[in-house]
Amino acid sequence: MFDPSQIAIVRENWKAIRPKYAQFAELFFYYLFDEFPELRFMFHASPYRQQRDFLKIMDRVAFEDEETAIRGISIANKRYAKIPVQLVHYQMLEGVLIRSLKEAQLNTWTPELEHAWLGVYKEVVYQLLSH
Repeated sequence: MFDPSQIAIVRENWKAIRPKYAQFAELFFYYLFDEFPELRFMFHASPYRQQRDFLKIMDRVAFEDEETAIRGISIANKRYAKIPVQLVHYQMLEGVLIRSLKEAQLNTWTPELEHAWLGVYKEVVYQLLSH
């Protein structure tokens, strides 16, 4: 289950990012494909659609209850991934997500934010791999 204090921090932080979240999504995919070009084959949608769907997932995590968020993310993974997403893929995404969040908030990023995002991310991954 999401830690209530961590999800509260993530929600507030995501609200702060949302006004510029298109740039955040571009940054995320830039870092993802720069660091892990071998993952490009997993994404068959257009870059615009990839970014839009990624932002929907981020909104789900931040604003929906845990069960609804996990169910929605699981459906999206099955619909868009050409191969089943495995733990190693989530591990790759973790670093890119944190790097992108940090870059998007250079002046306001804190160890507390990083801890909260990592905690929520790891719980999402655990739930997705458990289903």
